[in-house]
Amino acid sequence: ADDFLSTYYLANNKKTIIAPAMNTNMWENPALLENIEKLKKRGNIIIEPQRGLLACGDEGIGKMADIEDIYETLKIELYEPKIFSGKKIVLTAGPTREFIDKVRFISNPSSGKMGYSIARVAKKMGADVVLLSGKVLIKPPYGVETKYFDKSEELLKLLKENLKGADFLIMAAAVGDFKPPYFNKKIKRKEKFTLNLYPTKDILKEIRKDFNGFILGFAAEEENLEEEGAKKLKSKDIDAIFVNDISKEGIGFESDENEGIFISKNSSKKLEKNKKEKIAEEILFEVAKIAKLA
Repeated sequence: ADDFLSTYYLANNKKTIIAPAMNTNMWENPALLENIEKLKKRGNIIIEPQRGLLACGDEGIGKMADIEDIYETLKIELYEPKIFSGKKIVLTAGPTREFIDKVRFISNPSSGKMGYSIARVAKKMGADVVLLSGKVLIKPPYGVETKYFDKSEELLKLLKENLKGADFLIMAAAVGDFKPPYFNKKIKRKEKFTLNLYPTKDILKEIRKDFNGFILGFAAEEENLEEEGAKKLKSKDIDAIFVNDISKEGIGFESDENEGIFISKNSSKKLEKNKKEKIAEEILFEVAKIAKLA
């Protein structure tokens, strides 16, 4: 070690996070890649560079990772307790879109913010997280494997593919209850047009047939929240459900805040209005208690 940084690194016995930035040819050099692997094996965390305009004027891999991603990595590593360490959580978020023709579809105003918040917090709590997302306008959580769907049938297919080896399923996606028939050609404007709607598959009921892990469902209700939530908990044969109150403004769909009732087979708990990231944390602690992880 012949400079301050390398000298300090050798003397440091704590976990180290490294966010390298360099020319593409340097980053792809076999000698450097071998050393990166050595650093990983020794417990160091490497936030790999991204593609972009480099300091030398070239375009390619080597630009330092986004500050947001570096900050998110710090939050993940510093967060305690890691109560979901060694556990796999499959999580759904965002809306489904059921197409009428090539340019029109039936959907809902879900922004995905609640599900994405749970994904971020679950990652910080040590879980291996797979996020299945509808089409939303927010950036995928850093370090979380994210796959996308449109229709409820696509979501069901993704769930069946990704639930192998999973310990938990958290269904925060806003899945449409109805779908229209699909018209191969764009429907022309008319004075009147009748559209018949048909029920979509009940995904939770379908999944429960083969998945024996813990399932947390979500429900949107506007009255009798606890009663309606308890009915769905029983009818869908799930372990817990979080019920949102869609009658209140400023929470739920498209908002940064939420509140609701967390219901399990043996109890219920009101989660007071808070930022969705905090609500996500409360929800996951409740899940961990039921699963005897905390």
